[in-house]
Amino acid sequence: MILYLCDAAPDYGADYLYDGFCSLLGAENVIDWPSKANLHGGERASFDCDLAWPQHYWDAKRVNDTLWSGGFELVVIPSLRSEIPHMVSRGTKALRRNRDRIVCCDFEDHALNTRPLFADLLGFEPTLYCKRELPVGETWAMPLPFGYPARRCVPVNQQRHNRAFYHVQVWPWAVGGLREQLGYDLRRALGDDASVGLFYEGQQRPGVRAYWDRLQRATVSVVPAGHGYFTNRLFESLAAGCAVVAEAPTMTFPGALVDDLEWVTFRNEMDAVDAAQRLIAEPEEASAIASAGQCALRERHSTEVRARAVWRAMGMDRREPVLRDGMGR
Repeated sequence: MILYLCDAAPDYGADYLYDGFCSLLGAENVIDWPSKANLHGGERASFDCDLAWPQHYWDAKRVNDTLWSGGFELVVIPSLRSEIPHMVSRGTKALRRNRDRIVCCDFEDHALNTRPLFADLLGFEPTLYCKRELPVGETWAMPLPFGYPARRCVPVNQQRHNRAFYHVQVWPWAVGGLREQLGYDLRRALGDDASVGLFYEGQQRPGVRAYWDRLQRATVSVVPAGHGYFTNRLFESLAAGCAVVAEAPTMTFPGALVDDLEWVTFRNEMDAVDAAQRLIAEPEEASAIASAGQCALRERHSTEVRARAVWRAMGMDRREPVLRDGMGR
């Protein structure tokens, strides 16, 4: 059984890791505390990381008693956001009794080593420290990018519009950079063969269901890096059955996709436009890349795969549950 500490706000990294543990162990064995509304309110209700797992009804006394008695096999602290530091500081004595099973994760979009922050908060070093954005060649954390629910995969061969999809948020830091310029270049080069949306601060973006509907009908999805490298868009594009044209990785990418087989990478706007044009002109190649990419998602980048990686890293292999057909719930 796992105790999974939560703050109230939706968070791709933390919420999808919870999804992975529920897929791996069963939701009855993953206690999110305090119970987090978007994990139980409905699949994609408002955000892509909204989930529909059954809600538990543990009260604070039961959580505290189980923690003190060592009844949780893992205690996951998936963030330093909001109320989590306060919860940890109030529970340091109970957590110290479980110091051999503490997992701390940083899913923020920077490459800073925040392990000392977790250690200062806990009063001891966590057993395992995971990092979404780990610089290549560094070993001070276990790399743990976003995963994505494999159950959301849609057929690659469903009816699609033969066009490239590029809908991105242009934050102030991205104005004038590749993220913005690539949208203009795709519009100019592909015309009606590109669905481009550039959304600036303060502008209304399409709802999650409208966004997904457009994405899963595209042949190609062009994916720039975020403020960090990894984005939810990368993995949801694979699930949507698109041939992914993505900015080349700049961070450690465990199980990285194979270039020109499972995705196509680019380093500048010209390369991205060229790749998108080629795949639109060659729909059979696009379909083959989309199929291979989606297979890679199921086998190497699902939320369940991410949770299993943590489970193994904590030495739980001998008690490892059987995967439920690789699809989770």
